[in-house]
Amino acid sequence: MKIYNIYPEPHSDNQENLNTVYPLVYINEQSLGFNRYDIDKGKQNIKWHDNIIATYKYVEAHGIDDFVFNILMWFIITEKFMKLLIDMEIKGIEFKPINVKCIDKDNMDITAYVVNVLNVLDVEAIDLENSKYFYYDLSDEEKVLSVQQYCLKPSVIQESDIFRIQVSEYYTSPVFITERVKKAIEINNITGCCFKEIIINDKNDIKNLHKNKTD
Repeated sequence: MKIYNIYPEPHSDNQENLNTVYPLVYINEQSLGFNRYDIDKGKQNIKWHDNIIATYKYVEAHGIDDFVFNILMWFIITEKFMKLLIDMEIKGIEFKPINVKCIDKDNMDITAYVVNVLNVLDVEAIDLENSKYFYYDLSDEEKVLSVQQYCLKPSVIQESDIFRIQVSEYYTSPVFITERVKKAIEINNITGCCFKEIIINDKNDIKNLHKNKTD
């Protein structure tokens, strides 16, 4: 079993500078009507609506990718990507349509889809003994787990093709996918996706993890 963190290309803490090379979708949080982090936590029954304001500036050198680069770092995809996931019969996800308007060029508006990952696994899916993590103080009486390098338990993941992990009450992991999904993305030329392989708790992965720690 291989598991990957999927994230959009380009990926940078300085998104403003990237906007001159890649189209970056801005989402007006005031127009949401719900907490932006509800999407990251896989909450059901989000009060989604058609008046969410999402815009981007046209960039001639690079069109919008299938994994839509956006300011909130949501899992937003094009119709092509959505149809692939539907055809694969991926369970535990739902799609929320969002109209993305191009503010400086005609006929370049698109309909994209926010992927709400409902398949959120318990923190027990993380092998903390072989992960890299720390606790930070939320208050004098409460500490919160923060994971920098995940090691996951395959027995807990089971048949989950796309999932997150509820790391704590306040924090949910990035989106994880199986190798099955990664291969389908590559075969179907889905653009804008980057992958980071995640350590799985088996003998070979743990052996390599400990070797890297001593190098």
